[in-house]
Amino acid sequence: MQTDVHRIRCSRRHREDVCRLGGESETRRRVEEVEEFVIKISHRKLLVGTEEEEEKGKEEDDKEDEFAIDPYFFDDGYSVAATTGFARVWEGASVFTDFLVQECPNLTLRKNVVELGSGVGLCGLAVAIANEANVTLTDLPSVVEGVLRQNITQNSTSLTENGWHRVIGPQGGLARAVALNWEKPMDCHHLTASEKYIDAVDVIIAAECIWLADLLDCFCETLNILFEREKKLRSRTPQCFICCRDRSRKDSKVKIFASEEMVEAAFSRHALAFDVMREFPSTIEQNRCVKIYSLSKK
Repeated sequence: MQTDVHRIRCSRRHREDVCRLGGESETRRRVEEVEEFVIKISHRKLLVGTEEEEEKGKEEDDKEDEFAIDPYFFDDGYSVAATTGFARVWEGASVFTDFLVQECPNLTLRKNVVELGSGVGLCGLAVAIANEANVTLTDLPSVVEGVLRQNITQNSTSLTENGWHRVIGPQGGLARAVALNWEKPMDCHHLTASEKYIDAVDVIIAAECIWLADLLDCFCETLNILFEREKKLRSRTPQCFICCRDRSRKDSKVKIFASEEMVEAAFSRHALAFDVMREFPSTIEQNRCVKIYSLSKK
């Protein structure tokens, strides 16, 4: 495993200073206070360096692990999509984190948040730490046990009841990891199983986790169940914000990656109204962008 340090900056807090100018006149000056939080994120080691160095590293790994197998290979829900959850912080997750913490902190400030497809957990942890939210980070069991739970623990100060961790920061919120397989969407009932305040869902977030075409329908089904459960228990529907980056190739005959058109068609097919809140140019691919959507039930 490799551990990276992510520095999250936010300027949410303000104060007013009074400046007296010649006698009795005075002006009020709004002062912005910038805070920085350091989040440690562990993930499976990635090969970096020259092609020659990478090839040498692969050869050494092959010698050491000639008969090795991923320990989570036989787990429920294991898939190609699951393996990416161990690997790194993806571009969309990084962009979405800055958006929620720096640009629009009020979307999640001091709210109960459920994150779908958390992966290594940067986005959900940043929201818990910087925005003082109570965040349930979810992913497949293999990802939760392999990396997500560890990242929550190493960014926490204490363990409270029912698996909740008090995260770092002067007024940090709470975070917990819960296994959730979208192919069995009814399992998400346990996320809203009681009428306790801590089990309420105010906001649902998801950062670049519907990049495969096969994930679209089960993601939307899971989202609808969360909407319906919250409506039934608390007579309201959570807000939902997600980000996506189109990885598809128009000249490809096999539609493996979810295109922008496929994503929006899936929303409509599952009676989800959507609006594009922001678009950020990709720093990885030219003429591509990271889109941030707001979703609601039609």
